[in-house]
Amino acid sequence: MRPRFPTVSIASLLVLTFVGCDTAPPAGTNTPAPMKRQERMLSKVSASQKEAAKALEALGGEVQINEEDADPLILAVDFSNSQVTDADLAQLQELPSIGILDFTNTAITDEGLKHLAKYPNLVILTLSDTKVTDEGIAQVASFTSLRRLTLLNLPVTDASIEHLKALKQLESLVIRGTKITPAGVQELRDALPDLQVH
Repeated sequence: MRPRFPTVSIASLLVLTFVGCDTAPPAGTNTPAPMKRQERMLSKVSASQKEAAKALEALGGEVQINEEDADPLILAVDFSNSQVTDADLAQLQELPSIGILDFTNTAITDEGLKHLAKYPNLVILTLSDTKVTDEGIAQVASFTSLRRLTLLNLPVTDASIEHLKALKQLESLVIRGTKITPAGVQELRDALPDLQVH
């Protein structure tokens, strides 16, 4: 899954912003709107966040920034099919406004999810084909802003239902390939009647 909003990588943002910055525009002319937007975006990214973003990209993650003005700034990090480890996720703590995370087909475990404990803006989380279990889903229950959660091919069971019921803003849940039973799905739908379960 890739973020479905216009995005630009940190590296591209830095290049686009600083190329030609030592040349002032001719008098009486306006800086092009795209450049102004990029400068505004960059101004919201702290030095520590830039360094963390570079480190995450070095691990195989794709770090992106929403091009629309937003407060707080929403970041997306796509680690799908990368070699990221639980320990690597400690670097996410420098990017507190993360809104989208994708760990599809990685070695992330329940332990790694502990690093995501303080992300009030996390709205989309994909854990498909990872090593996350019911214990990890108990931690996911603290991500109360989640709207989309994808758990394809995980060994999670009906034991996770009680934790998922805590996600009151959840709109879409994908559980194909898990061990959650029809009875568990019904219990979840009873608790969250607007939730779409796939």
